[in-house]
Amino acid sequence: MIDTLEQGFFGIGIQNGKTPENLGVLWRSAQNMGASFIFTVGKRYAKQACDTHKATGAMPYFHFVNFDDFYNHLPKGAQLVGVELDERAVPLEEF
Repeated sequence: MIDTLEQGFFGIGIQNGKTPENLGVLWRSAQNMGASFIFTVGKRYAKQACDTHKATGAMPYFHFVNFDDFYNHLPKGAQLVGVELDERAVPLEEF
């Protein structure tokens, strides 16, 4: 059996980020983690002047109006993983 995490790709995103800086942190986190793309759900942000590395040309960015829009566009076979700060949560490094 093929381990899809070993051969595949992953993206990270945020839902209803509170500030434009959230998008910058998301982009940097995705690059540091080796993600293939980023996405936002809900509030959309314009291009940031602080994007001196032209991140939009280096990593695809997808925006979805709401969670249903996002869910309906998941790639076939994608595994959806939610991350939340909670004392019952499994650390992402151990997932």
